[in-house]
Amino acid sequence: MIATVSVFQMDIALGDKKANMAAVRARLEKACAAAPKPDIIVLPELWSTGYVLEKAPQLASEGGQEEAAFLGSLAREFGVAFVGGSVLAKEGNAFRNRAQVIEANGAYTQHYDKIHLIALMNEDTFLQRGNRRLLFTLNGVRIGVIICYDLRFCELPRILALEGADMLVVSAEWPTARGYAWEALLQARAAENQMYVVGCNRCGKAGNEEFAGSSMIVGPDGKIITRADKEEAILTAAVDTEEPGKLRKSMPLFGDRVPDLYI
Repeated sequence: MIATVSVFQMDIALGDKKANMAAVRARLEKACAAAPKPDIIVLPELWSTGYVLEKAPQLASEGGQEEAAFLGSLAREFGVAFVGGSVLAKEGNAFRNRAQVIEANGAYTQHYDKIHLIALMNEDTFLQRGNRRLLFTLNGVRIGVIICYDLRFCELPRILALEGADMLVVSAEWPTARGYAWEALLQARAAENQMYVVGCNRCGKAGNEEFAGSSMIVGPDGKIITRADKEEAILTAAVDTEEPGKLRKSMPLFGDRVPDLYI
């Protein structure tokens, strides 16, 4: 089965949900006017607010429902699903960095809360970490979802792959200063797990911080299918959902693992 995935690499207006929602809609109109029309859309980390964790009490929506309702209306109008693209979600007195899954009928069906919180950015001060991984099937594709810093922890993508993931979706706000690691890790996670990796990073600047862009879609062999530079971009690629399984049979990496020696 062939699924078409589009990545929206975009700058983000800090704290301005209205502007960011308008930007998503404009990109979606453009992506859906092209051929092939995408089945799945991937957005950056914290796409609706940007990285303003100190303003979470003012900006976070209850359970992320404000953003989910907006994306759900777009999903129904354009006949696309949204996977990844995280938001600030409020639960009681706690805040989470939450990736959302919105199906083409507009239903908000899955979410994933960022597990690995980077102390360097004080995430552990403002956010509560997630406590479960996410693997689900959409349009015939088994998809795992992680967020930004999660990419540095190979154990999580590996478990998702062992559980049958054909694709890993990564939403991020990864800075230019460590952009080399972003690019290397996306390809490594694809090659070592023999699955597609779809990385959507933001671009532009926030204060003195510049973001790397360099979003990409990587094949299960680790080769880059398409990638962006530092500017705003829409990346689209058709992925063959049977390819990871074929590769795993022809090069059975998982069967050669020695997990008893990894602990």
